[in-house]
Amino acid sequence: MASPSPPPFEVVRPLIEYIRANPGQPQLDSFQELASSLDHWQIRQLLKILSERFSSITSPADPATRFPVEVRILIAKYFDVSDVHTLLWVSKSWRASWATGDCLEPLARRLFPGFLEYTRLQAKLASEEPDMVKALVNAAYYAHLRRTGGLQNYPRYKFYRSAFPLDEAFPHIIDVASKPIVDTILSLRPPRERENYSGSPRDPVYQSGRVAWYIPQSAPHLVVDDFRTLRRKIFAGYADSERRPHFVPANHYELILTNKLVGFRDHRKIYTWDLETGESNTLTLPNTPYKTLSSDYHLCFPFFGATATVVLWDVRRGSTELDISHIADSNFRHVELEVIFHPLLDDTIFIVGQTPSDLTTLISKFSNGVLEETYRFPDWCEKCRKPEIPDKRLEMTSKFGEFCVRTTTVPASCWGDSSTEEGSTPKQNTRVADCFNIWTGLLTRRVFPQVIDVDDG
Repeated sequence: MASPSPPPFEVVRPLIEYIRANPGQPQLDSFQELASSLDHWQIRQLLKILSERFSSITSPADPATRFPVEVRILIAKYFDVSDVHTLLWVSKSWRASWATGDCLEPLARRLFPGFLEYTRLQAKLASEEPDMVKALVNAAYYAHLRRTGGLQNYPRYKFYRSAFPLDEAFPHIIDVASKPIVDTILSLRPPRERENYSGSPRDPVYQSGRVAWYIPQSAPHLVVDDFRTLRRKIFAGYADSERRPHFVPANHYELILTNKLVGFRDHRKIYTWDLETGESNTLTLPNTPYKTLSSDYHLCFPFFGATATVVLWDVRRGSTELDISHIADSNFRHVELEVIFHPLLDDTIFIVGQTPSDLTTLISKFSNGVLEETYRFPDWCEKCRKPEIPDKRLEMTSKFGEFCVRTTTVPASCWGDSSTEEGSTPKQNTRVADCFNIWTGLLTRRVFPQVIDVDDG
């Protein structure tokens, strides 16, 4: 499917010249009119042109070397920044500018209408742009505090600098820097114990573990500077394993869902608590390999065997067995599966896997546990499956509701280039991507020349 033509440079030249001549007086009306006439792909091309014209970023701390703030305001005000692809492209091009946080607050207000809503985009962006996620989360939290009048003890610089450290522990992160969440945690304790809680490790309330329920031992650094005292209260007893709360039934436990669901895992059992309602659940898993995935209140544990079954565990409705025998073969246990929840339909999931025999990637759509449709990647011609074609193994990535299957060496005949005759050497380094968008369920083929990055499309 052909991509739309980028806007000619003549369209944006007057705007760029105006910004250069009047850096403090942006012609935002012209930008707004231009943005309203472009689709997302054209907007990205426009941003690319702008970034090329303002590419002298050397130090984010030096205002003279940053992108003009008018351009950042333009992005925040007039472009559809809820389009994650556009947002990611901007972040990659303007990383130093984003790090300053100058334009993040208006973005946060548009992207995160509710205080807890930012966690959804946070999870989508984490693997690609951790620096941008950190800045956006900080901005969203700061905007929340400003709206609620809770800024007295929360200096602005502190949030941009250290509020939500994102590193190897992500996504096992708890918003302990948020006083409302901390208050919620503490309020779940019985009133008598809460009133008498002194904060000492010898306090009966501490020894009962009422607070330690909700803090993952593996990530104590997620308690930030604003709650150093709370961190000492919670983790003081963990140096000696004998002093751990006696009812924590796990040698290893972690935060499963941000702000909502916390689980402690021990071999075949998982214990969960709902931070909002206080409701607890216990699930006993099959004695098979599993991995944890989460979306809202879902927990998914796929396991492999002769029955080719995936068991989907839902803490609200129990378990559902999904038959994926159409993917399985003798080597099925070695196939890496991925389970993706539909972002809009609660009962719809997609299971992604590769058949070991021919490395065909399959995306199967299940609704209420029933297989509805299977999408096959790729639909190449027979030449692609011959052993002499190098690098035929496909790379499958999933991000932001879209699966992208691509290979870096594809015969030209696979995408309709008649100039390659029979027996000739296949054209090298031609990037071909098949994209499947789970928001719409549409399957389209898009061909990108070598000069265009697949991720940029």
